[in-house]
Amino acid sequence: MNNLKFNNLMVNGVEIYHNAKEVIYPNGYTKLKVANKPIYRENGYEKSMCYNSETEKVSKPQAKGNEPREDSVKRAKQKIFDIIMLNEFKYFVTFTFNGEKINRTNEKEILKKVSHYLKNRVQRQGFKYILVPEYHKDGEAIHIHALMSGDLKLVDSGTRLVKGHKKPLKISTMQRLHIPLENGRIVYNMSDWSYGFSEVVEIYGQTENCAKYITKYITKDVKKIFGKFYLSGGSLIRNPEQVIFDVDYDTIEAKEYECQATHTKFKFVDYKTERNDKSDF
Repeated sequence: MNNLKFNNLMVNGVEIYHNAKEVIYPNGYTKLKVANKPIYRENGYEKSMCYNSETEKVSKPQAKGNEPREDSVKRAKQKIFDIIMLNEFKYFVTFTFNGEKINRTNEKEILKKVSHYLKNRVQRQGFKYILVPEYHKDGEAIHIHALMSGDLKLVDSGTRLVKGHKKPLKISTMQRLHIPLENGRIVYNMSDWSYGFSEVVEIYGQTENCAKYITKYITKDVKKIFGKFYLSGGSLIRNPEQVIFDVDYDTIEAKEYECQATHTKFKFVDYKTERNDKSDF
């Protein structure tokens, strides 16, 4: 794929739009996006310098908040994916809330408590985090999925995550089922989480798998529970390396998609180059 970059040319300072974009992450995972006409603008040029009817955006029906719903969801998923791919998170965390300590359905109350908790941990314990809130199946109570790094105060919960079982198993249950303890991953609790319950599992495996797992919670039907699709904080890297260039659209072997609003066709290819892979935790 690297040979695709050789045709990244500009003529007389006018042709500043190109038809392909690569988004490259530290572990070599790369997302290639190719259009059948030049739509990607090079950095450093004002849009007014190159008026081109072929690249003009067509107005779309506006949703609440002055932004098309589908665009808003897609943008959030991409930002979440970027943050996860660009930063090393050590733990996958699920927070739930105890109805005796906090109103599990009150968005403002939960956001205030969670924001205060995380702000203190960022300052005192070097937390880095990205979290996605979600409603329970009842559509009212809230819980949170998060990726975190930092000095988490962890205690062994006495349960293990075992492949083939949806819920963590008690050690006594594993012994009864003759499942070796080394076949389970330790499930921790956060001892300083005082608003309810927590489950913490250390992350293993490739970063892109984790990114795809988290972004699956962002669907077209998801709600902006805290006014946002996600919250993030700490010393995070947020913007991946991007390369804009030209390529022969017809040479790209991939499924084709069409945006009817702009009459533009697209192809998407994900691949991985050899780099120092930092995606395994």
